[in-house]
Amino acid sequence: MSVDENVNDVEVDCMHSVRNRYDPFANVFFWPQPVRDICFYLFEHIITLIAEPRQLSDRGRASRHFSVEANIWEEVKRRFN
Repeated sequence: MSVDENVNDVEVDCMHSVRNRYDPFANVFFWPQPVRDICFYLFEHIITLIAEPRQLSDRGRASRHFSVEANIWEEVKRRFN
């Protein structure tokens, strides 16, 4: 998640969530293309670091969708509900 660190903030390469009406908090994300979504956040606004997201499959083929570790995603959802 962290690309470069400064004294008070961190540069983050952000993923976008895939929303659907059946499960608005689904653990499915994608890297925006063609322009990456890179933002700076204050350290105090960082919830947690995540391991590299796992690529999901689409009927046996590689998908452009990813998921994070389930226990980390549950903690993030808990903090925002």
